[in-house]
Amino acid sequence: MKPVSLLLIIALAACAPAATSQKREKKESKKKREAPVRPAWLSAKPNQDVYYVGIGQAVKDGVSNHLQAAKKSALEDLVSEIKVNVASTSVLSTIDANKEFQEKYEQIIQTTVADEIQEFEQVDAWEDERSYWVYYRLSKARYREIKEEQK
Repeated sequence: MKPVSLLLIIALAACAPAATSQKREKKESKKKREAPVRPAWLSAKPNQDVYYVGIGQAVKDGVSNHLQAAKKSALEDLVSEIKVNVASTSVLSTIDANKEFQEKYEQIIQTTVADEIQEFEQVDAWEDERSYWVYYRLSKARYREIKEEQK
């Protein structure tokens, strides 16, 4: 092999990793710029004096409708700020088996959320590859007005 050919092969081999490295850095930089920034309301639920807030999330599984599931979850969360019914049942059982007594105490607590809401608004929605989130709010003052009109 001629020395010129050998030098050319060595020069090309030396440049190849640098070019690959630069391409990789450009791709990573592009991904960072394109990656959506998570909104603050996903990290901490907004605490607002004038609004009831509901945030819902659903997994994108390709089977169920994640948009509807997230909306339903957000509305349930919003309503839970307004009205929650709690029902509790306590049971004390005493068992006599071969002159040995055992007592078992069970407490069953059930919570239900029930109210009809109107005039809520979607503030924001956000999604990534796996999940979809939606953020609803309802004016506390407007909610009271609606309830007064219904009476």
